Amino acid sequence: MNSLWEKVPLLISIVRYLHDYPLVIIKTRNIISLKGWLNIFYQIKISRKDKALIELKNGSKGYCDLECILKFIEFVVFNYESNIPMGLTKLHFKDGKLYYDDNQVVTDTKFTLWFSLSGWIREENGTWYDPKIKIRILYPTFTFYETFYTNVYCIYSVRDREVVDIGANVGGTPIYFALKSARKVYAFEPLPSIYGIALKNVELNNMKDRVVLFNAGVGSKDGKIKVPMNMSVDESIGFSTLSSDKGEVKVPIYSLERIVNEIIKDHYLLKMDCEGCKADIILNTKPEVLSRFEKIIFEYHHYFPSWVKVGKPRTRLRELGYKCRLRVEIIDRAKQDVDTVVYCEK
Repeated sequence: MNSLWEKVPLLISIVRYLHDYPLVIIKTRNIISLKGWLNIFYQIKISRKDKALIELKNGSKGYCDLECILKFIEFVVFNYESNIPMGLTKLHFKDGKLYYDDNQVVTDTKFTLWFSLSGWIREENGTWYDPKIKIRILYPTFTFYETFYTNVYCIYSVRDREVVDIGANVGGTPIYFALKSARKVYAFEPLPSIYGIALKNVELNNMKDRVVLFNAGVGSKDGKIKVPMNMSVDESIGFSTLSSDKGEVKVPIYSLERIVNEIIKDHYLLKMDCEGCKADIILNTKPEVLSRFEKIIFEYHHYFPSWVKVGKPRTRLRELGYKCRLRVEIIDRAKQDVDTVVYCEK
């Protein structure tokens, strides 16, 4: 099959972007003129070239295929939705390669794009390094972006305190808390493949003395659960220990009571970002156990109509003497997908 026609789905994706984000086509003119965009599509669609020569308004030139062009539009969407101030005119070609300021833009995935636009550098061995916050990771993921660039967890100081982190994923939040001078972070991740990545990320940042990782889930009761041995990072985002008991390996489920009584000494901050388990923990843990924490943060990912799922856990915490407030962020304007973070403290 002609390589051009294999890329038709990408062309459709571009059209959908422009349909879902009516301001995007206007904003892209800050980078490329409308005449320039028409010329690009002519080169690829009509002339059937694999790549098009792109000339930006700043005079720099480079070649882009359809994937690269799609990244241009993703950049504009990123600029439109991100909390990070971005300047469209900072995008330029140098020696035929795409740069943002002095940082080469890596367009392998959406997240490599986001991270390289945010100042991260892909090193020769494939790891990624941020010279501003001085951390190193295996590769960019949504959880690292969310943790370090949306200020989800900056509300409470953790200096010289202990944190229980339920839903560590690839290690973004435990590393964040350690960078914020937490004395100890006890982090739980049930999926072996994801836990392995978290371990390596913690090791890359020399934090093994302050971040203790458990290959385990957390619930209201002790137990075990079968989970997949190998699950991708993208798939892991929606994984729930409550709805899944299929897999090749058994991992333990620690009750919050066990963690409180046997593992931690300073009952300061409980952070939960685990699909399904947070409601189980908040609604079914003994009041005298749950209420020992000074502060609790939990997160819900959902669409607008299901925001009421936050109600019961928040009501329970209020009954235990916590004052709670919500932070709502739109993840996808077109789909009305939102992320709700609940902050509770005594």
